Amino acid sequence: MKIDPNLTIGGVEPQKATKPSGRQGAFEDMLSGIEQKTIPETIAVMPSSAVSTISPLTIKGLDMGEQAIELLDGYALALSDPAVSLKSLQPIVNELAGLKQGLDKTVGALSDDDPLKGILKDVGATLESEVLRFSRGDLLM
Repeated sequence: MKIDPNLTIGGVEPQKATKPSGRQGAFEDMLSGIEQKTIPETIAVMPSSAVSTISPLTIKGLDMGEQAIELLDGYALALSDPAVSLKSLQPIVNELAGLKQGLDKTVGALSDDDPLKGILKDVGATLESEVLRFSRGDLLM
């Protein structure tokens, strides 16, 4: 028995979609039902409480925290560079100490329930620990 290569077994030819004339489908019926529904009346809503403003002290604290983190990042990069001497790090450490003092004043002025106060205390503790490490000579090898 010889197999005919042109023979298609179980082949299905696609049929063209035909649109029934004059009759709408279920989807069209659903859309026309939605269009016929009326829109309910809207109720005027009074604005809720006014947006709370951020105090200038909070903005100052955020700025100082960001500045401290950027300075600590630069300090870490300088420490990782073997070409940077400890003498050249002294100005950065002095800036860390000055920023710590300013941060302490800002933290003291923030209220106790302000979540920023705890974050800034942690940043200040990190600043102080790095200044103390440098002052004690922990970085000398």
